[in-house]
Amino acid sequence: MKPSEILLTGFRNLGRTKLRSGLTILGVVIGIASLVAMVALGSGLSKNVTDSFTKNDLFTSLQVNDKQSYMYNTEMSDSSAKRDTSSHLLNDKAMDSFRKIKGVIIVYPDIKFTADVNFRDKKSIGTVSVMPASVGKFEPYKSITNGHFFTDDNDSSVIISEHLLPFLGISLKEKGNEKATDIKRKRPDIKYLPADSIIGQDISIAVSPVSLTRFFMPGLPGVKHKSVRLRIRGIFKSDTPFGNAINQAVLIISPEMAKKIPGNELYKSASSSNTNAGSKTYSSVNIRLSDLKYIAGVKKEILKMGYRVIAFSDQLAGIKRSFIIIGSIFAAIGTIALIVAALGIINTMLMSVLERTREIGIMKAIGGSEGEIRSIFLTEAAAIGFIGALFGLLLGWSVTRVAGYFFGRQLISSGEKPIELFYFPAWLILGAIAFAVLISVLSGMYPARRASRINPVIALRHD
Repeated sequence: MKPSEILLTGFRNLGRTKLRSGLTILGVVIGIASLVAMVALGSGLSKNVTDSFTKNDLFTSLQVNDKQSYMYNTEMSDSSAKRDTSSHLLNDKAMDSFRKIKGVIIVYPDIKFTADVNFRDKKSIGTVSVMPASVGKFEPYKSITNGHFFTDDNDSSVIISEHLLPFLGISLKEKGNEKATDIKRKRPDIKYLPADSIIGQDISIAVSPVSLTRFFMPGLPGVKHKSVRLRIRGIFKSDTPFGNAINQAVLIISPEMAKKIPGNELYKSASSSNTNAGSKTYSSVNIRLSDLKYIAGVKKEILKMGYRVIAFSDQLAGIKRSFIIIGSIFAAIGTIALIVAALGIINTMLMSVLERTREIGIMKAIGGSEGEIRSIFLTEAAAIGFIGALFGLLLGWSVTRVAGYFFGRQLISSGEKPIELFYFPAWLILGAIAFAVLISVLSGMYPARRASRINPVIALRHD
C-alpha cells in the first residue's frame, strides 16, 4: 500500500466507530487542554516578570553595597571583616571611581526616606526616593506619558507613582477606555480624574520619625516636622504588577530638593551622616550601564575594589529558575490527564483489533504485509492524538481566555492595569501537538503489533 492509502485508511477507520473514537479523542482533548493551560500559566507568569524587568530597564542596572553593611558575610573572615570597617566605604570618591569604568554612564546614591503625604486633604504615607535628572533617560521614567521627568538636579517639583493615587482617594480616568473606568467606578471611595487635573497641583510631604508606626497605629502621636509643598510634574506607572515592587518609591524628588526638606536627615535609610575624610558615606549606590554587554566587566571591576554588587539580571535568572520549577510541576499535573487518555487509546485500539480480526486476515491473505497493517493502526492512533491536540488547544485557549477575563476585571476593579496571565508561545502550541501524537503512537504500538502478528488462517475463521 502507498503511504497515502495507509493514511486515508487509518482516518477512515476512525469513522467506523464514531462514538468510541469520539470519546477517546475527548480524553486527549481534556488532557491536552489541561496540559497547555498549566504550562501557559507558568509561561505567562515568567513573561510578566521578564517584561517588567525590560520595561523598567533593569537589565542594565547594578546596585553596589558597602561590605560593612552586611553583618553576616560568609565570604569574609572575622579579621577581614574588621579591616573592611575602615575601608571600602561607599562615598563620593568611590562613586567617582565607578564612573571611570567603561560602560558606566550614571552613578548615584540610593537614598530613600518615609514621609507623610497630603493631597487635597487626603493623607497617606509614601516612600520618597532621591534621583538625579539623568535617570529620566531610562525606563520607566523615559516613557512618562502624563507630564515629564526632571530637567535638572535643582528641580523643586515631584514625580509621583500612579500606585500612590488610590491611597489619596484618586484614580486616573482611562482615556479612550470608558469600559475599564466603569468597572473601577464600583469603588465609591475613589474619585476618577484625568491626569491633567492632577499634574501642576501642589502636594505636601513631611518627614516624621514614626510615620510607619502611625501607619499601623494611627492614634500614636509622633514628632512633627514642617511640611514642604511641591508641584506635581509627572505621574509614572508600571505596565506590570511587579513594577511597583521593583521601583519601590512612590514619590521622586531631585537631590537639591531633598536637602530642603526639614527632618530629612532622620530618614535617609540608604545613607548615613558619617563622614570619612569629609565625604558622606552611603550604604548602597545605583549604577546604570550604557549596554547589557558591560555587565560582567563592570561587576568584575567593582568586586576588585572590595564592594558587593547586585545585578538585577542575575536576580531575574534566579526568578526564571523558580518559574521553570513551577512550570514543570504544572506540566506534570497536566500530563497526568494525558496519561489517562493514553490508557483510553490503548483500550480503543485493542477493541478495534478484536473487532477487525477477520478483516486483518483478509488483508494478509491478499498480500498485506505486517508492516502495512501495523502502519494502519499506528496511523489511527496518531490521528486520535492529532485531532485531540487541535481541539485540546482550542479548549485550553478558551478556558484561559475566560479565566484571564475575570482576573483582569478583578485587577481593574482594584485600580490595577490588567495583564495577560496566560501566554501561548509557538513552542507550546507545536509541542502540545507533537506530544499528543507521540503519546498516542506509543499507546497504539502494542495493539498495532498485536494486529500485525495475527495468523491469517485463524483470522479468516474468526466470526
